[in-house]
Amino acid sequence: MGATPAALAFARSVKLPGFVEKNRVIWKNGGSRERFFHVLGWFTVVFLLSATGIVSWLVWNRVLPYEAFFSFTLAATTYGAFHNAVSMAVINAKVWKHYSEEGRFQPYDDYFREWIRIVEQEGDRGLFPGAVRWAAFLWTTYYVLILASIPFTLAFPVRLRLAAPLVFAALDAAVTFACWFAWELYGRRILREVDAKGYRLREYAIAAGWLRASQPGVAFRWIPRTRRDALTLAAVLLVMALAIGFAYALVAGFISMSYP
Repeated sequence: MGATPAALAFARSVKLPGFVEKNRVIWKNGGSRERFFHVLGWFTVVFLLSATGIVSWLVWNRVLPYEAFFSFTLAATTYGAFHNAVSMAVINAKVWKHYSEEGRFQPYDDYFREWIRIVEQEGDRGLFPGAVRWAAFLWTTYYVLILASIPFTLAFPVRLRLAAPLVFAALDAAVTFACWFAWELYGRRILREVDAKGYRLREYAIAAGWLRASQPGVAFRWIPRTRRDALTLAAVLLVMALAIGFAYALVAGFISMSYP
């Protein structure tokens, strides 16, 4: 769900440790809030794997219609749009400091030292301002979409059920995009407030080459600022929707030949 400047820079420039070490550092340096969302993330992985297996078995044994599996899969795969936002409630200032002390931010130490200063002085007990509220809201939204996907599909009459995943995909996309967009706007507002207070994050981002002087922020490049930007974004979303619809129609066509 949109990257804040530090998250975007982190992905581009930081020498990340291994998978196990990364999770160890997050857990060791986390407080009760950070650990709660960390555990929730791992629980979600186990839940999705288990639920996928159960739903697949139910579809295979004709207990559920195959359309239900498509709706469930669509809901589950929307997590990518929420990841950057919910991760801000897990990675706190202590984690940033730990990586800084290990030299993982070189040669961009100035930028990340400024980011750490902002999170410590302007944030919510070492987290990005509002990160906990946003993570709670987005996780709730994500689980609501997942849990509603199958009942939504079953609510359709049998003759119209083939269209259920497409209708659900449209609703799912609208909710997901609205949440992502709201997070991006919120993050932009926070960064403007930070700039107004005299922090040099933007200056260091320009020096690192992550941001042009004419750009208003390090991230948020997908937020439309002109009519052309809006049309481009609309075109991208339309192409994605058509691609999903075509793929579903193709797969559903093959399944329907062997699934009465």
